[in-house]
Amino acid sequence: MNDRHRDAVIGIAAIAAVAATVSMLLSFGSLRDIARPSNDLVVRLNQAGGLRYGSQITLDGVPIGTIAEVGLEIEEALPVRLDCRIDDWVRIPVDHLVQVEAALIGGGARLSILSLAPDADRPVFAVAETP
Repeated sequence: MNDRHRDAVIGIAAIAAVAATVSMLLSFGSLRDIARPSNDLVVRLNQAGGLRYGSQITLDGVPIGTIAEVGLEIEEALPVRLDCRIDDWVRIPVDHLVQVEAALIGGGARLSILSLAPDADRPVFAVAETP
C-alpha cells in the first residue's frame, strides 16, 4: 500500500469517526439542548442543596429545563444564584413554590417548581416578567 492509499484510508476513517460521534451525541440528546429554544431565568435560594450545572428543572413533575450555572454571592440576602435555562413553551404560574428535591438513589438533585393553585385559568408570568 502506497502513501496515497494509506492517507485516503486514514481520511475516510476520520470522517467516519466524526460522523459516529455526532450521531451518538444526537441519539443521547446532548446536542438537543443546544438547539432547543429557551429563556433564561435567575433563581435565588438560601442553599444549593446539591444542585449543579446540568441539574434538571421540573414544573409539577414535568422536565422544563436545566441549570446553566450555580454561583455564590455572599453579600446578598439569598446568596445562591442559579442561572436556569427554561424551555421556550413554559409559562410559570404566579402562585408557585420553588424547592430543591434530592433523589433517593443516584444522588442527583433537581429544582422543582410546584403550582399552588391548580386552576384552569391560573395566571402565569409572561416571558419578560418572569422573576
